[in-house]
Amino acid sequence: MSIRYVALVAHNDMKPTMMAFVAIHVEFFRGCNIVTTNSTGKSLEGKLGITVGLKVASGPLGGDQEIGALISKGKVGLLHSLPRPLPLLAAVSLAAECGFVASVQHALFNLFMCVQAAREQDKNAQ
Repeated sequence: MSIRYVALVAHNDMKPTMMAFVAIHVEFFRGCNIVTTNSTGKSLEGKLGITVGLKVASGPLGGDQEIGALISKGKVGLLHSLPRPLPLLAAVSLAAECGFVASVQHALFNLFMCVQAAREQDKNAQ
């Protein structure tokens, strides 16, 4: 199975919030294959030194649709978006259909991180 992307999407004035969030979890994100829009990707690389595997067009130029296309092709494993571009129920439904995790709030992402850590501990204990 190929490695899927972690999509980071920050709309308009939410970029500083996304940057602060990624800075808190910088070690996790350094180990991820990240896809983001061009401006968010440049900020992540410049300010946090994180490598962005794929930068798509900015949102107004179709970048959100490009990320949506990657989701529909099964190439995104986790979407973290601020603020959520879809109502929560629609995002969860889309996630279930396409087989990825939709993280639309920091608390949901933190829960995902805890579940992943527990799975790793179980795997290592076996």
